[in-house]
Amino acid sequence: MSRHCAVLLLSLAGLQPTVAVAQSLAIRVVDGEGAPVGLTSVVIRPASDTAATIRRLTNAAGILRHPVTAGQFTVIARHVGFRADSMMVSNESVGAGTVTLRLQRIPQALVAMVVRESADCSVTAGRAEADDSLWDEVVKGIEARSLVRQTYRFEQRYRRVIRQNPSIGGTRERVTDSVEVNDPGTRNMNGRYKSGGYTSRSGSTTNVRVFDESDLTQEAFTRFHCHGAPWRDTADGSVRIAFAPRLKIRGADDENLVRGIIVMDGSTWRMRSVSYEYVRDGKSVGHGRLEYATVALDGSVIAMPIKAVGDLTLRGRFGLGSQLASWTIDQSYEAFTRVGDPAPM
Repeated sequence: MSRHCAVLLLSLAGLQPTVAVAQSLAIRVVDGEGAPVGLTSVVIRPASDTAATIRRLTNAAGILRHPVTAGQFTVIARHVGFRADSMMVSNESVGAGTVTLRLQRIPQALVAMVVRESADCSVTAGRAEADDSLWDEVVKGIEARSLVRQTYRFEQRYRRVIRQNPSIGGTRERVTDSVEVNDPGTRNMNGRYKSGGYTSRSGSTTNVRVFDESDLTQEAFTRFHCHGAPWRDTADGSVRIAFAPRLKIRGADDENLVRGIIVMDGSTWRMRSVSYEYVRDGKSVGHGRLEYATVALDGSVIAMPIKAVGDLTLRGRFGLGSQLASWTIDQSYEAFTRVGDPAPM
């Protein structure tokens, strides 16, 4: 039964129908000075465990309207560069008009920052709380980009250059240009992360699944990795966070392990890049880098990935020697049109 539709409930006592009518919840997200904060991730979490949590994206004016049925909800607004804000909402407040959430900017100078260029998987509880405050900015950005893909139809242009250096024969190169349409109505919503790792386990040594930012938030990744305290690079003002494999974790698959550094803008906290190494038996067997750029979207802006480069030594199978694969993937975005809203989580 849809929670968005009116629901008829028969009273056992008088057998009289009771109608729970869906209302439109209007949410407005602004900053500390009252200016709208567009492209904000909004979570609508019902108090009832039987109702699904909803994640939506505000428009450029910071406005979101969504139907809700009777009950209480916790509404949470999350945006890169701002402290999250939340509010309990009931049917009375829904009927009273627009609910306003106010986000305060994260200060550029953070006491939590220290100079440490490697992840420490054994930080104290107090240290971990400070570290997590900026790690959450990474998560917010990933959430927002996921919601953009679920909310907007757009063209994504790719140029892929894949090189392989087999143990037998010379280097092979494949160049492809393509235009893919991101359509929220037809896209496959299944997660990309597979427990088999970043290289193929199907018997082929030539298939590579390039590390993706969404891996940073997957349980299969976070179970075997940790992140360190953020630090500021005095050369360019960026803020950096390192991540690395946890040591001596039972069940950890070497081909699932990477270590690297996330670079964020030191004033907007948007992602600039992720540099990483593939780790096998504690040694580096490949490298990669994801680069981001600010993209104009619906009157606002968001950091989107525009380039992926990397190389990886693939472990030989069936007596074959190892192979080296490398890739360069350039991408751009055009023609954003808001067409849909994500399904409940």
